[in-house]
Amino acid sequence: MSNNGSGSKTFFWKTLFTGLLIMLVVGILIGYMIWGKEVETPNTKQLLAQIADRIESLEDENTILKDQIKNTKDTVEKGEKSIQSEELMNKELTKLWDENEKLKTEMEDYDQLQLQLKELRSKVEKVEDVIK
Repeated sequence: MSNNGSGSKTFFWKTLFTGLLIMLVVGILIGYMIWGKEVETPNTKQLLAQIADRIESLEDENTILKDQIKNTKDTVEKGEKSIQSEELMNKELTKLWDENEKLKTEMEDYDQLQLQLKELRSKVEKVEDVIK
């Protein structure tokens, strides 16, 4: 029975030693991962220069977009004015067509009056000839 007791003690110490060895290796690895790596310090001047360049390019793009929006608004306003002037021209055209129709009617009346006048003159001439 004493054999079993000493065998279990050696197994216990081997297991304990192996566990401690594994924990030591894991601790060293974790410690190296946390503190052992050299961390690069960012170059703040370079980062600020990059940020300034990006801001400048965004401002340029913003200016371009504002110009495009202004041009688009101008085009829309011109289109609206063109539509309004077209509507006015259509109204004027309608007025001119109406006036043209009135003039045609008056011209027909004038032609009829001219015919009547010729007839009356010829009658007056006949009457004058009869009187003489």
